[in-house]
Amino acid sequence: MAAITIDATGVGYLAYLPWLLLCSLLVSIIDVWCRKNYFADHPYEPAGNGRVVLYTCVSYYLSMEEQLKKPAAAC
Repeated sequence: MAAITIDATGVGYLAYLPWLLLCSLLVSIIDVWCRKNYFADHPYEPAGNGRVVLYTCVSYYLSMEEQLKKPAAAC
C-alpha cells in the first residue's frame, strides 16, 4: 500500500517514512495492549521443565526412526 501511494502521488519515500514508522509503532502498541488484556484471564501454566520436553522430543524421534527401519508391508 505504501508503494502504491508513493508511486501514485510522486512524493519521495523519505517524506512518508516517519509517518509509516509512526503508524507501525502505534499499531504494534495497540496490538500488544489488546493481546495482554485478552489473555489476562488465562493463567500461564508451564507444561514441565525443559528435560520433560527434551525427553518427549527424543522419544518421538527414536520411535519414528524405528518405524522407518521396519520393512514395508507387501500389498
